[in-house]
Amino acid sequence: MSSENLFIGYDDVTVTQEQLIDLKAQQDAAEGMQKYYKFKAWLHYANLLRWQEQGHHYHYLSGPFSLHCTCGLTIFTDGRQYGVRGERISDDVAEKLEQLNLSKVQIYRGHRDLPEMAGETIAISVDYLWDDDSDEFLWTVICQECGDHVSEVHGAAAGAFEYLHNESCKKPNDKSL
Repeated sequence: MSSENLFIGYDDVTVTQEQLIDLKAQQDAAEGMQKYYKFKAWLHYANLLRWQEQGHHYHYLSGPFSLHCTCGLTIFTDGRQYGVRGERISDDVAEKLEQLNLSKVQIYRGHRDLPEMAGETIAISVDYLWDDDSDEFLWTVICQECGDHVSEVHGAAAGAFEYLHNESCKKPNDKSL
């Protein structure tokens, strides 16, 4: 695991129903290829809102020299010093989670709690899949502090894992959680 610690900051990625309604109205009013482009804009924000409501921390957007998580955490990849120096998960934790193939966004600490986007969380949802048998999503959730994780669990179990680890793995001097 590379010890590269890049700088991080936060973007306001709040999406409201009003914004989605406005984007849908713009799509409906557009003509030709503009209708398709307006649909893509609406879809981008609708997906972002869905992931936020589900609590899914995901590298959903890359910008110029930056990677963006659904919670607003932004990692600057161009070497410029924005925000604060980011903290990666420890090498021991990274080794425990290696089989999950986490994205660069998911190996940095400092994620905001979703869907509130307030405070910080160390237990984050990093993947999901649809289960036809139960007709619901199954989640993979990790603890960035201890490296424990659960894979393909129902929403209630994923939420319980997050709550437990945010309480039990919080560092004594960490007041952010």
